[in-house]
Amino acid sequence: MFWQRKPAREKNNTALAEMTEQKIKLLSPKESIYKGIQQIQPTQSLTYLLSEKYGGGNRIAIVELNTNFSENRKKYLLYVDIIYAGKPCGGKTLIMSSNDPKDIVDWICKFKGERRDYL
Repeated sequence: MFWQRKPAREKNNTALAEMTEQKIKLLSPKESIYKGIQQIQPTQSLTYLLSEKYGGGNRIAIVELNTNFSENRKKYLLYVDIIYAGKPCGGKTLIMSSNDPKDIVDWICKFKGERRDYL
C-alpha cells in the first residue's frame, strides 16, 4: 500500500569519502614550521631560506635544539647564516633562543622563510 514506508537506501560510500576529503585541513605555514621544530632531534637542524626583506635573499635561518639545555638555558636556538654559491658560509650568528617554538615560528614567518635543506 502507498502509506507503507519504503525500504531505506544504502548510503553511497563515495559521497561519504568526498565529504571527508573536504574536511581534511591543510596545515598553515606557521603550523608546519611549529610541528617541525617540535619534532627536531638533538643532532638535527632545520633550515629556512629567508626573503629579500632580510639580507637581500641570500640568508638562511637555522633552528637547532640546544644541547646544553637546562633550567637556566633555552631549549631552541635560532641562527642566521649567509648563503654563498648555494651553500652556507659557516659563520652562524645567534639571533634568538627560546623555550617556546612559537617565538621562533613568528620570527621565521615575519621574513617569509621557506623550508630548504642546506645542511
